[in-house]
Amino acid sequence: AVTNQGGVQTDGTLEFWRSPYNSNVGKAVEIDGPTGDISFYDDTGTSQALYWDASAESLAIGTTSPSSTNGFNKFIEIEGSSASLVLADSDATTWEIGSAGGNLKFFEGTDTFMTIDTSGNLLVGKTSPDFDTVGAEMRADGRVVAVRNGDPMYVTRNGSNGSLINFRKDGS
Repeated sequence: AVTNQGGVQTDGTLEFWRSPYNSNVGKAVEIDGPTGDISFYDDTGTSQALYWDASAESLAIGTTSPSSTNGFNKFIEIEGSSASLVLADSDATTWEIGSAGGNLKFFEGTDTFMTIDTSGNLLVGKTSPDFDTVGAEMRADGRVVAVRNGDPMYVTRNGSNGSLINFRKDGS
């Protein structure tokens, strides 16, 4: 029987609850008997903070209905404002991939290294497309922009064959 201490429901669902002996009684973990889905609850025991959808073999954080708009069948979905994925290495380097304001950002520590903005621009070393901030851009309209104090571009050809730079007009 299910109590505020947990137990097995008649459909085989297994529930684990927080201690009934303190003020923070609530469901902690649930394994759904019929589906095999696993839910880890927040500290109040009311919201599913981490959800494993067994049939879709997908992990969700902040949602209980993970879905891929591109049709991928194995994925992790993190939903919420300023959602991110943190990758920490044993040498104390921490990389973070985050979504903020519709932009996809790559960080090392608190420094933004790369951004793909909502217009499809790839920005390296800067957070917005412009001609004043040091960094590099590959813009969605085909322009490539490099801004730097000093020489903004180096072109090297290894070997003796081929052109160094080709300038073309109208696809010719």
